[in-house]
Amino acid sequence: MSNMDNLTRLIRNALYKGGKSIKIMWVPSHVLIPGNEAADERVKLAAKEPLIVENAFSKKDIYRLASEQIYKTKLEKWKDFKHHYANVNVNGEKPIFPEKISSNNLKAFIRLRIGHTIVTHESVLKGSRSPQCSYCNVETITVTHLLDRCQHFATIRASIFNTIASKLLKNQDIESWHIIPGFS
Repeated sequence: MSNMDNLTRLIRNALYKGGKSIKIMWVPSHVLIPGNEAADERVKLAAKEPLIVENAFSKKDIYRLASEQIYKTKLEKWKDFKHHYANVNVNGEKPIFPEKISSNNLKAFIRLRIGHTIVTHESVLKGSRSPQCSYCNVETITVTHLLDRCQHFATIRASIFNTIASKLLKNQDIESWHIIPGFS
């Protein structure tokens, strides 16, 4: 038997990976117990051989563990982040897209739902300050402001919506998918 013997390698790897979960205890006597005499001989031979420890982690293992940790860290930060989408998708459910909807309506609804539009996020792309509503000069432009509060769009809102427009962003029904893009 050699140090590269499969059983020896498996035992060493188990001991190395097991850490605190494996307990090795001294037993006072192996006399006349079948198999223990052979085990004693193998232990004596192994004690004289050099210790060869294989890599406990491959690059793939390290990458996977690091990725999991990064994901958990980002998830924890995201839970406490106050963003527009949390108001629209309170339960964190994956949206269900209607089968028959135009790509333009789909894009408009999704952009309004997540709060990312050219009007609301152009300043981020340009690296400038968030603009105030040019009609109201009161609020920073947000999707909720445009859909619910901006006085300039009150007439248009009244002709399209029979409810508070931003509430339609929370709905997953086909009607909301068609009504909301009519405002954009």
